[in-house]
Amino acid sequence: MVTQEIRDVEEEKRAAVAAGQGKQGRWTTWESVQQRDVPFSVLWRMEPLRISFLWRSTYDLLPTPVNLSRWYDDQSDICKACGQKGTLQHILSSCPSALSSGKYTWRHNMVLKVAAEAVKRRVECTNAEDVPFHIDRLVPFIKEGAPPWNNDTSLKPCILSSANDWQVTVDLEGEGSFPEDIAVTLLRPDITIWSESAKEVVIGELTVPWEDNVDAAHERKLTKYAELCEWEVVYQALLAPHPEGILI
Repeated sequence: MVTQEIRDVEEEKRAAVAAGQGKQGRWTTWESVQQRDVPFSVLWRMEPLRISFLWRSTYDLLPTPVNLSRWYDDQSDICKACGQKGTLQHILSSCPSALSSGKYTWRHNMVLKVAAEAVKRRVECTNAEDVPFHIDRLVPFIKEGAPPWNNDTSLKPCILSSANDWQVTVDLEGEGSFPEDIAVTLLRPDITIWSESAKEVVIGELTVPWEDNVDAAHERKLTKYAELCEWEVVYQALLAPHPEGILI
């Protein structure tokens, strides 16, 4: 308890100092961004360049044109690709040249491939199991003084627990069209999971925005698929953006 109290005090001091830094402390203003705790067991297996990019991008210490101009007098702060000011935000998410050349799309698809592989493995495991006894509709009654939920993770509800005939399409290489027997639409969600027996559809949409634009990107995705949400059988499960596209 003493150790934790000291950690909390020191963390509060560090956050206070960071909040006063206009550049390296910008991360303190990020809203709706999930904090990432990288344990040492994961950190020591990461490639050195990946670790370097991880912390240097967080504190805006990458050699962007703006930073190079600040560090060296003979360097220009202009993006060579489009001629605009080359800030970190511009390079990673706002450069029109990178957008038109498909670089941002390539990054999006690389993250989507990882997410899609995980989803497909989970669906395959679910389809191989027996359908649970309406576990997602059970109401757990808790004894007085007991924890609010059973610690047995096998009893916790799952969005796929109502059927074992789930199908998956991913908007990669032209295979991501929405099932026509459910709705006819030109929208192409990144991941679509549906079950004919349960008459349920899960829409997964991925975006990799700048941290300051998380809320705006989320609202934009909700608005884009509002038409499909009017169908009672469709449930949305948006993938919240993260610097590395982690599912939330």
